[in-house]
Amino acid sequence: MVLDSYQELEKVNGPRDRRLRMEHLFNIETEDMPRFAKLSTIVGMQPAFCCGGFSGNTSNQFGSVESSRAMLSFSSDWPCSFPPDPFAGIQQAAMREVRRPVTMHGPSPEPPQFSGPEQRISVEQALAAYTKTGAYARFAENQTGTLEVGKDADLAELSQDIFSVPHEKIGQTHVLMTMVGGKIVSAENP
Repeated sequence: MVLDSYQELEKVNGPRDRRLRMEHLFNIETEDMPRFAKLSTIVGMQPAFCCGGFSGNTSNQFGSVESSRAMLSFSSDWPCSFPPDPFAGIQQAAMREVRRPVTMHGPSPEPPQFSGPEQRISVEQALAAYTKTGAYARFAENQTGTLEVGKDADLAELSQDIFSVPHEKIGQTHVLMTMVGGKIVSAENP
């Protein structure tokens, strides 16, 4: 229904740069997948909701969205998900590990299981969904979202290189220092 409304909006008012989006997309019907790119509709998903075991391989179709050339945007959906941590989200998008029960002794000792491995995306794609697409969605791609000359220096120094550590360790990353507009606003060891 939402895609139909967006299509009608464009038909009645003509095409223009609206940056419409659909948030909290969990399951997308196969026939609707190409419509997101065609209608320039941003697909908003939350990796923390992925792979709870209740929807199997059909939920959170990150890979299918990327393959369709639609724009994928990630968020935490805090306070509805925990942890509100983009590194845990990047790990989940790259691995799609089914959540295991946690006991008072820690995570279940059962071996990990994976849901819809064909829907995995690269660390680079997941990072872009948190940064570049988020900036684009709010018409701020000329100021933020990527590290380029002339853009605001909004950046973070990380405890490890998320592109080179094993995927199962990405969620252990933490921020050492944060800059906003080129000024340090927080640091682990000032």
